Amino acid sequence: MNIPNNDFNTAQRIWWVSIASLPLLLLGCHIVGIQIEFSEKAPVSVMEIRTGCFVITIWLYASMNIFRSNRLKSDPIPDTAQNTSGETKNSVVFGLQRYSFSILVCMALSEAIALLGFMLCMLGDDKQIVYLFVAISAIAMAILRPKPEEFEKYQNLATPN
Repeated sequence: MNIPNNDFNTAQRIWWVSIASLPLLLLGCHIVGIQIEFSEKAPVSVMEIRTGCFVITIWLYASMNIFRSNRLKSDPIPDTAQNTSGETKNSVVFGLQRYSFSILVCMALSEAIALLGFMLCMLGDDKQIVYLFVAISAIAMAILRPKPEEFEKYQNLATPN
């Protein structure tokens, strides 16, 4: 069965949009440059917020890996799935949509890591911290990018024998 690579192209577009947004985020941080001033008596310091953001980043990265491996593992996919209009879909199409959805979720979580760095910049932290969070986000996007061999493997798993 020959399936067009529309789902893979969609997954690649999601990845490219996510990657393209990172420089825009850095540009916004440099242009806006608004920083909230913390007083000496503030209940929470920027250092504590930074530590919390690093913990959240580690948790997000682990969540992405767990979500993607659970979503794409070779569990049986139903032969047909009903969509909202009541029509049945082929299991291959259903499986490839699952693949695209997993890419979308992973890229959104990767983007959230970069947004944590942007938030820290707005709270008055160093610009190097923004670069660090954007680099972590870009590495996560590179590791979890849509891969043709993974797409074909998942397509073959979803194809009924």
